[in-house]
Amino acid sequence: MKKYIIYGIIMYFRLQLDKKRELSEYISAFMDSEPENWGKSYLGIEVLPTDKVQELEFEKIVITSSAYYNEIKNNLMEKYSISEEKIQYIDEFLADRTMNADILPKAVAIDACTSCQLNCKACYMRLNNFGGVGNGYLKYDDFKCFIDSNPQIKIIELSNNGEIFLNPELKKIIEYAYINGVQLTAWNGVNLNDVSDDMLETLVLCEFRGLTVSLDGTKQETYAYYRRNGDYNRVIRNIRKINYYKHLYRKQWPELRWQFVVMNHNELEAAEAKFLAYELDMKICFKQTWEPGFVPQHPEMLLWETGIDFRRNESPEQHHDTEVFGNHLCRQIYLEPRINWDGRLFGCCTNYQYDFGINVFEVGLREALRDSRYMAAKKMLMNKSAECDNIADIPCSKCEYYDAIRKCGNYICTRDIVI
Repeated sequence: MKKYIIYGIIMYFRLQLDKKRELSEYISAFMDSEPENWGKSYLGIEVLPTDKVQELEFEKIVITSSAYYNEIKNNLMEKYSISEEKIQYIDEFLADRTMNADILPKAVAIDACTSCQLNCKACYMRLNNFGGVGNGYLKYDDFKCFIDSNPQIKIIELSNNGEIFLNPELKKIIEYAYINGVQLTAWNGVNLNDVSDDMLETLVLCEFRGLTVSLDGTKQETYAYYRRNGDYNRVIRNIRKINYYKHLYRKQWPELRWQFVVMNHNELEAAEAKFLAYELDMKICFKQTWEPGFVPQHPEMLLWETGIDFRRNESPEQHHDTEVFGNHLCRQIYLEPRINWDGRLFGCCTNYQYDFGINVFEVGLREALRDSRYMAAKKMLMNKSAECDNIADIPCSKCEYYDAIRKCGNYICTRDIVI
């Protein structure tokens, strides 16, 4: 297993290695140009002088210094006849380990619930009969087993395809995460319509890290025009109750964000929403509707109030084909893999139709991330699809965002996936 020589025992790398001690099984030796480091050991591995390199068998020499990378590489090639193919920069080494799941991610996303009590006009789940994710919720026993089996996990995003508060076992899930030091978030969004006072208090006591509340208006008529079956006043009351419990228990969590999707029927309420968000101690985030054909009636006002030029009228495909957005969604496959409520691996938050044919709760996280189809997806996103067989069978090949990345050449690169 030990195949790599690490060149340069700089402080930054030592700090990184302290967090990723599992990497020591891949390191056969450390090497350094400073004589005072020779003969020392780190993580039980000896630090050798450079001239020992010809006596060792190794797959690659990994250089940790960015400032002196070229100088060290040229010295290894010219003085010790090391081929360039056997020299690697530290970010490439770490990216390879991430790619192969030698380093497991510290964050994942698990859908807590795919059910929703609202009937939003353009909801992809409603229009597609729950897609491939199905209608269900995360079970406490599955969550507990996952946490116990993955002590490296520190952050879990629970929201995506439904309303997390419809999960009848959510309170136990939140409490177990809290006592195990795992931070929970719902940044993808909640509607906060039906939540008990006990649950709101639990969010605060267990330091649930953050909620994005979907609230597209400042009065019932406007809000319910899109969020059908929603009760605006009830949502506001629940927000105020969270703030009450935060004050009562002197807690700073959960952080609250107001997500306001701008549409023709609500654009005149943007300024009022900003004011109300401030009163409710919320950060506000304005977004353009993903429904095609939106043309703002008051573009100058919206630009002034939100800082966003909604006249661009971009389709979702165009939006995700921009340098501004980049390929951030696709990085989830490496850095925050998404798991369905029943354990099936879906990879990212945009994929709700096709799983990768493997269940994390059954085989474990490492084995799931090493599955051949999932590995193929990771290679495709890095423009290594030539190495993959039958890419048509990979969920990413059916995704408009991957198609956008492919068309503009905005592939995932090494620095994007270093954990």
